[in-house]
Amino acid sequence: MKRLLIIGTGGFAREVYWHAQNSIGYGTEFEIKGFLEGTLPLEPEKYFLLPAKVYENVTSYEVQKDDVFVIALANSQVKNEIANIITEKGGHFINLIHKTALVAPNAILGEDLILCPYTIVTCDTTIGSHVMFNLYSSIGHDSIVGDYTSIMCYVDIAGNVKIGTHNFWGNCSLAIPGSQIGDDVIVGAGAVILKKIEDNQTVVGIPAREVHKNKVV
Repeated sequence: MKRLLIIGTGGFAREVYWHAQNSIGYGTEFEIKGFLEGTLPLEPEKYFLLPAKVYENVTSYEVQKDDVFVIALANSQVKNEIANIITEKGGHFINLIHKTALVAPNAILGEDLILCPYTIVTCDTTIGSHVMFNLYSSIGHDSIVGDYTSIMCYVDIAGNVKIGTHNFWGNCSLAIPGSQIGDDVIVGAGAVILKKIEDNQTVVGIPAREVHKNKVV
């Protein structure tokens, strides 16, 4: 049986610990080993909040043969950095799909996908690697979500939407059918995307409009 290390020590990592125990394969294909710090250590006084053992930082941890990983972080650039570190060490990622999630049998899924409770992935969709869908979010038919993207709660991605890599979508945001969103885009909470959004933008409002040009590190 594989032993899961949840990368991250914040609030979402604690939620993922709970979700994992109600995900497909728990107790038969994997068990939870504990938490692994990302690139930013947790303040020592907050360790008591974590319900399992915390291991070393990703940069110093030695991957064991039965280890598997998920990245429980929302920052897309940090996820990218951590994924590279773990991959270079020979580590492998798994998908955490909650038992209440609905996933079409012909959906194409990458690795290190976290589907939280009551998420919906419909037919002919493609989701990249190191992507998270938080509670009650959905993606419509023929849509694409790029690598390292974080989708927060109650996000509605309609059909035939194309989303690039390294996106962050705030709570209750949505994209109408046929929208195209570039790489490194931040979508503010409640924003409604009606058209094409170029790379490296922060957009807010209804309809979503650029308020900031993002600097990509």
